[in-house]
Amino acid sequence: GVGTHFVPSNLMPKVEEAICNESSLRTAPVGDKKQLVTNIVDSIVGDNKAVPEFSLSPYLAQISKCFGSHVTSVEDVLGQLQEDGSEWALKQHKNLLGFSPTSLKLSFALFRAGAKLTSQEEMFKLEYRASQHCMETNDFHAGVTALLIDKTGKPIWKPADLASVSDEDVRRYFAPTSHGVEWDKQRPFPQ
Repeated sequence: GVGTHFVPSNLMPKVEEAICNESSLRTAPVGDKKQLVTNIVDSIVGDNKAVPEFSLSPYLAQISKCFGSHVTSVEDVLGQLQEDGSEWALKQHKNLLGFSPTSLKLSFALFRAGAKLTSQEEMFKLEYRASQHCMETNDFHAGVTALLIDKTGKPIWKPADLASVSDEDVRRYFAPTSHGVEWDKQRPFPQ
């Protein structure tokens, strides 16, 4: 998502309540709503806007080394993490191995493609297509079932390993949607 305001977590309930109770937000023109929200946030947060230190700050050099633009594939990322060998890197390596191989390769491709795009609109279109294709695949349903329904935490991915996910498999996620509806900034949430 795109962040527009910072609110300390302890003040979120007050901000949420104030926004929900602000009747003028229901009738205000779209262009005025952001200012109304800003006024509400400012009135509650006041000078308490210090953004806490980024939780990954201690790992930025490792993140750059293992995930940077010089890394050419998911397999390369995994290799870099293993080579790093630190507790943090090995934890990330283990976590990544638990995810859908297709989703790992798709996420990698989306990051690379996104870096070349020139507008948020292009990125939203690309991500919308990918999300719609994800909903049509085994892995989305396997992940939801394993996590939320069966609660086994052990989804059965198809394909089950990175080597079995081809570049063509990943390219399909960038194709127009099967239902013919595309993301549109005038209608960002298609019905």
